[in-house]
Amino acid sequence: MHPCRNLQPSPSCEDASMNDTVHKQRGLTIVEALVTMVILMIVLGGVYQIFQSVTLTYRMQAGLSRVQENGRFALDFITRDVRQAGYRGCVSSGPLTNTLNNATDWAYDFNVGVFGYDDVGTSVSDLENLPTRAGSDVIVVRTMAGDSVQLVQNKESANLTVEVTSDEPKACDGAQRVSGLCEGDILLISDCVKSRVFQISSFQKIPAGLRIVHGVSGDPGNMPEYASWGGASAPDNERFGPDSEIMKVATLIYHVRDNFALYRKEGTAAAQPLVEGVETMQVLYGEDTDGDGIVNEYVVADEVGDWERVRSIQIGLLMRTMEEIRGMDPHTKPYDVLETEFGPYNDRHIRRVFTTTIGLRNRLK
Repeated sequence: MHPCRNLQPSPSCEDASMNDTVHKQRGLTIVEALVTMVILMIVLGGVYQIFQSVTLTYRMQAGLSRVQENGRFALDFITRDVRQAGYRGCVSSGPLTNTLNNATDWAYDFNVGVFGYDDVGTSVSDLENLPTRAGSDVIVVRTMAGDSVQLVQNKESANLTVEVTSDEPKACDGAQRVSGLCEGDILLISDCVKSRVFQISSFQKIPAGLRIVHGVSGDPGNMPEYASWGGASAPDNERFGPDSEIMKVATLIYHVRDNFALYRKEGTAAAQPLVEGVETMQVLYGEDTDGDGIVNEYVVADEVGDWERVRSIQIGLLMRTMEEIRGMDPHTKPYDVLETEFGPYNDRHIRRVFTTTIGLRNRLK
């Protein structure tokens, strides 16, 4: 008989019972260890799946946010300039005299406010072999490029001279600057009846302020036959009186290049990148074919009958992330951008289509 059996509990008996229990719990069996490992693997697998899902969601949301932001910025840039296409101050139409040399060159033909190229391939020879992305359109806008100043006085002179209220001229890329204008800038002067395009030759300091001189020097320079117009005794069709508006004008070119970036080129200066992630740009032109001031149809650039009858423009952009989103399923659907289909691309870039319609304020009734 066990010495502690049927006896009152004692410390020695309790110690013996504990020793028996400890002796029995020597470790886990193989089955128990395997079950534990399986449970741990299931838990860790679930945690990893949650981590992967959260990470993918974050990457997709970040990519989508960037695409939406870039698309909005790109349309804002284009809209701002296209809306002002053909702006001539307070006169929306009427005679425009271009005194520049090479007045019909793409950079200086300010009689045409807007025009474009459809699916130009890899370069536009008409625009100094401007590199563009195949399948993307190009839009050319001629508009004001800064704030306007008012003409104060226009006296007799061998050249056109006008006085403007301004501070002393300051450095401007090696030239002079006044009222936001630089020597060599292309200007438009308008008096609500007529307008004229000319280039600043130089500034002259006079007691009343600063005088803008219209001469033959410069690039492209003014034609010699227009060297003396606009004085006080000039014919009515050449005279510009006080309060005429003077502004800088420029030719702006929006295009997409093979690095998936939207570029803006001003005149003959180097093109500047604006927004990344642009797959293609498509442009349709709303033409008023019957002269009633209402758009009759939207057509591509090659089908425009008369650029002066364009009243509005539709811009379509296919935006994409610059890098593929790891873990995302490939996109296998095509994208419709203003009735032109692109894709399917079968890659992991997030893409979105952005469109807008822009009215040309200077041609709408």
